[in-house]
Amino acid sequence: ITVSGINTAVPISVTGGEYSINGGGYTANAGTVENGARVTVQHTSSGNFKTATNTILVIGGLADSFSSITEEKDTVPDEFKLGDKTDVARATDITSNTITVSGINSAAPISVTGGTYRINGGAYTATAGFVEDGDEVTVQHTSSASFSTATNTELDIGGVTDIFTSTTEGIDTVPDLFKFEEQLSVARSTVITSNEITVSGINAPAKLTTWKFGNVEESQVFEWKINDGAWTAGGIGSVKNGDKVTVRHTSASGFSTAVNQSVQIGLNETEGGTGFRTGEFTTVTLDGNTIPVAFKFEDVPDVAISTPITSNEITVSGIEVPAPISVTGGEYS
Repeated sequence: ITVSGINTAVPISVTGGEYSINGGGYTANAGTVENGARVTVQHTSSGNFKTATNTILVIGGLADSFSSITEEKDTVPDEFKLGDKTDVARATDITSNTITVSGINSAAPISVTGGTYRINGGAYTATAGFVEDGDEVTVQHTSSASFSTATNTELDIGGVTDIFTSTTEGIDTVPDLFKFEEQLSVARSTVITSNEITVSGINAPAKLTTWKFGNVEESQVFEWKINDGAWTAGGIGSVKNGDKVTVRHTSASGFSTAVNQSVQIGLNETEGGTGFRTGEFTTVTLDGNTIPVAFKFEDVPDVAISTPITSNEITVSGIEVPAPISVTGGEYS
């Protein structure tokens, strides 16, 4: 206020607070004030909600009261969102995003259903408590042990609630690509073992099957093995992520002949899976030898002219498959 209407200094005093003249320091001591002086008063508001504090300023016998009333108690926070999570691992502790409590001016009650909460990085608890404005809160729960299943945790702060939901990953029985290396020039009629592959990319048990196709001979072996288990012919195996698989079969009895063994890993949708992947292990036997042991025709001297002359007979040896034969300057039989 600006003092006016006086022509000499008049007394000034205050009750329940302090005053300042012309921007000077605040004081509660009585003094004097001149015409035109600017005066403000100040007090500390109540420590209680919805409570008035009064300061009375008296200048030259005239008085006025300055009152302040504290705000109402507010324990209802602003809306908050914990954020949902999808495709989470099964049976795993899952944590919400962090929310900051705002919009309250007094401690507000906090409680949780279906999980735990923590305040400002403290320990997780399921016991009800209180939070202050500016506190940071997260909630946590253990995800479902089943695939594609939701778990819910409800957080309540001062009557304002939000539900944190985590949904587990869907089942996946289709493995990553795997490859059995083709083996060439292998011995004939011999059991040949593939390289070892590691099953990856699945999150549930899958079936392992193997079968033979093309150029199948009697008594050939077609088998599979999981990790350090026994070799198994036919039937169905069960593999999980990280298992190691090896297959083997008997190579062909003939030269330059392929034997193919299919290997399937996965689970059909009708069986609760998402499909399968198929690989192939192929062996090809070595090429047969076509170079014979050296042979010799004996020369024949003093033969009749213009007469068919027949050489000695040689026996072809040392070849494993039919070899080409040709002649120049005569005929062969």
